[in-house]
Amino acid sequence: PTRPTTSHPSLQHLRPGAVLTWTATVADGWYCGYLGMDRGRQARHYGEVPSFLARLDLTYPDGRTETLATGPHWDLGEGTVRYADLLMGQLTDLTVSVTWSGAAWSQPP
Repeated sequence: PTRPTTSHPSLQHLRPGAVLTWTATVADGWYCGYLGMDRGRQARHYGEVPSFLARLDLTYPDGRTETLATGPHWDLGEGTVRYADLLMGQLTDLTVSVTWSGAAWSQPP
């Protein structure tokens, strides 16, 4: 179940007309990473490929509502995390340029 949030500390930083970017880092984790000590099936207990599904419901002060959700219009970019796994650890490459910032990012239709 979800509960509505009417106030959040980060809201004080929003400016009218500002362009916001919603990002997520996706890694193997529980879903398809190494889990447990079963040598016959060390990884991919729940699935083969990590994925991301999200929905954000917005209600504006004037009563209008808007839903932002993941879908085919979302852009995919490469981040600094090379792998992140519960048992194998995480490798972050800070020499990688994040591709979703600056000119590489475009507003969805």
